[in-house]
Amino acid sequence: MSVAAAIGWWIGAAVGLVVVLIAAALLLAIIALGRRIVRQADDITRALDGARDHTAALFDVTRTNLAIDRITRGLRTLRTGDSREESEVGNPGPGHGPAGALREGFKGRQA
Repeated sequence: MSVAAAIGWWIGAAVGLVVVLIAAALLLAIIALGRRIVRQADDITRALDGARDHTAALFDVTRTNLAIDRITRGLRTLRTGDSREESEVGNPGPGHGPAGALREGFKGRQA
């Protein structure tokens, strides 16, 4: 019996050692993947910061468009002498435009 107990003890120690080695290998793999993820996150953060720096000028486009609009309205006023806003000039009133034309067409068919 002492030989069987000694063999069982060695088998148990071997199984325990294998379990510990597998756990250590998994832990090292998790640590390596975590470091890789951190490196990739840093690369992504740098890329996003660069994209933000390169596209910051796009936010000035609205301001530029407003300035161009103001200039063109001023030039139109000088050229035509008309001081009305474009919305007043381009909008002749209710009943005009595509919707008004459709209404007029339906009125003609109903009569």
